Amino acid sequence: MFRVLDLERERSEWDARIADLPLDLQDVYFTAGYHLLWQRHGDGRACGAVLETDTGTVLYPFLLRPLEPVLGPQWADRCDLSSAYGYGGPLVHSTHRKAAETTAPTTTLPPAERSEDLAVSHAAAADPDRRRLLAELRRRFAGWCAERGVVSEFIRFHPLLQTERDMPPGPLDAGGDCSPKDEAAGGGRSAMGSSTVEPEPDGEMPPARVGGAGTGAGGVEVVPANETVWCRLSTPEEHRSSLSSSTRRNLRKAERAGLTCTAEDDDSAWAAFMDLYTDTMKRRSASDYYLFPRRYFDDCRELLGDRAALLCVRRPAQSVGDRRTGAGAIVAAALFLRSPQAVHYHLGGSDAAALAERPNNLLFVTAMDRGAALGATRMHLGGGFRSGGDDELFRFKAGFSPLRSRLYVGRCVHDQEAYARALQAWRERGGGDPGGYFPAYRAPLGGS
Repeated sequence: MFRVLDLERERSEWDARIADLPLDLQDVYFTAGYHLLWQRHGDGRACGAVLETDTGTVLYPFLLRPLEPVLGPQWADRCDLSSAYGYGGPLVHSTHRKAAETTAPTTTLPPAERSEDLAVSHAAAADPDRRRLLAELRRRFAGWCAERGVVSEFIRFHPLLQTERDMPPGPLDAGGDCSPKDEAAGGGRSAMGSSTVEPEPDGEMPPARVGGAGTGAGGVEVVPANETVWCRLSTPEEHRSSLSSSTRRNLRKAERAGLTCTAEDDDSAWAAFMDLYTDTMKRRSASDYYLFPRRYFDDCRELLGDRAALLCVRRPAQSVGDRRTGAGAIVAAALFLRSPQAVHYHLGGSDAAALAERPNNLLFVTAMDRGAALGATRMHLGGGFRSGGDDELFRFKAGFSPLRSRLYVGRCVHDQEAYARALQAWRERGGGDPGGYFPAYRAPLGGS
């Protein structure tokens, strides 16, 4: 059985299918609510492909994006696909894995300190059904895309779940006009004062291969992008032992300043977070896309519920005589996304006047402690904004853990002729050098 669900109309069915998966696959990035968040933001229509066979199930959520706003009214019947902001790709649960979980549910591969081999179960690593399921998904999905006029597809694979594994390969053929950098690679965008840089797309990728056969029946060109940072969650003592010496020193500085960090969910805390986030984005000259309106934060609370956790760092309460005047001001805050076994850093902001007190160091360590207390086994911090990882943001995150995972992205041109026409239409509207974007016809007009 193969179907594509509208996640707004069929949200309960999709989320019930997610809930039937093993806990490690029930990641917030694959929920209907998370995709509806970006649908409301105007990034596309939230959809989810479902494949069920005798050998297992595959779930693949994505955003369906019209091309008319980009290329003009003559493209009203064409569209393309993308993962939502963050991470995606296909979730695969095979009968082989189900049987392995029954006999050895806790067996894992030895974790690597720098993990291109991020600890995955033996069942997943040697699953003979996974490749067949993915090949069948891509074959069915290619047919669905052809019927609906899909021109291209871009996927940001989940670096912890390694959703790129066993994806049917295929060279990308875009007439030589496909560029080495996608339009929105990467995960959470940071806004942490002096510990951040402009939240532009994460890094460059190798140039696309050009070949006459295209990607075939739904084949995807998978290419490495950024390295990302993740933390293994256990105890507060072990969390602190994993910190670099400078991060540990800055944590002590925040504690000596009397800063405290707690989870908060009242309207005033969210309002303070929105202000800190927006001010930090403006301070860092972030592009307008990242200046999210108030509705975005309201939608986070509504659509994600307790999967969205807001942590706030406050200064000590002020005292007047013998009386304390209440909680101190919020000087840093971050939004974390919760899954049963993982926590993801999403957005953050801080008061420039408080950066010398190192509130962000306390914020992230508290998130590690809180995530572990809630049963999560790892926290993903994301990467920097350059593929080489040698930037201020990546160095800040790297101070919390030596563990690394690799972000991969996938690119597929479903209709070669339409892709070439789309690129020509983009150039006629003022496009110049695509500047490393995929799909190239969505690069900012004027080139880079």
